[in-house]
Amino acid sequence: MESFRIADRVVDPSLNRITMADGSTVQVEPKVMSVLVVLSERPGEVVTREELLSRVWNGVFVTDDAVHRTIRELRRRFDDDAEAPRVIETIRKRGYRLIAPVEAAAKGARVGDRPRDWPRDWLGDRPRDSPGAWHGARSDVEPM
Repeated sequence: MESFRIADRVVDPSLNRITMADGSTVQVEPKVMSVLVVLSERPGEVVTREELLSRVWNGVFVTDDAVHRTIRELRRRFDDDAEAPRVIETIRKRGYRLIAPVEAAAKGARVGDRPRDWPRDWLGDRPRDSPGAWHGARSDVEPM
């Protein structure tokens, strides 16, 4: 599976790794990554505990505590709070919902990477250190 972004982090499922905004990386257990992948496949939708148990634990008998522990670990890795969620929301008696946007990460991308031509993409042909470059001055745009 390709890398993807959630919040300000890059998730690399093939390596069980999450890269933080400051560039540091953390390894997570395979089951933790699998739960994150299942949630990221359906952002905004409720994923039931039963589906998580079926897809991640594949018929192995575990208690609901295994799911709760895994969600708790994901919240910790994303600096999320169950009481005021930004990433994973608990839907009582139903399951969990990924509420943060999921975006594809460019191959080899790191958190905070800018487009290769930045700031030229944003400022026309002016190099970033030319006069007026940071004021949005562009010769091809008419004033309002």
